Amino acid sequence: MSYVQYIWILLSILVSITCSFCFMQPEWIMHVNFTNTFGIYTYCVSQRAGMDTRAYGYYGGRFSFGNIPSTTWQAACLLYGGGCLFTCFGVLCSLTTMYVRTHLERTLVMCTRYLQTSAGMYM
Repeated sequence: MSYVQYIWILLSILVSITCSFCFMQPEWIMHVNFTNTFGIYTYCVSQRAGMDTRAYGYYGGRFSFGNIPSTTWQAACLLYGGGCLFTCFGVLCSLTTMYVRTHLERTLVMCTRYLQTSAGMYM
């Protein structure tokens, strides 16, 4: 296994962690005075600007795909979440290539390639 593959695996792990972290953040859209923020499936509300106490929650009280406010946000949640899931599966496949030294290595590399390409298309 070459150094390029190790660097690619490391970068895949970093991208997967970053994308998954960003997906869970409630600060995607902010109000002008930073009192309200909206994420893909969560929101955050504070009483006044600059307050430390903030209330976080899911749209509709609990997480349900139907509680997301609009179909555009539902599509964004589905596509970006699916892309994050594909990057995580791609990382798992690429990590297994480090330990497999048989003809399965080529199959796993192709699987990783397709998963990462699909994740890029979804996001």
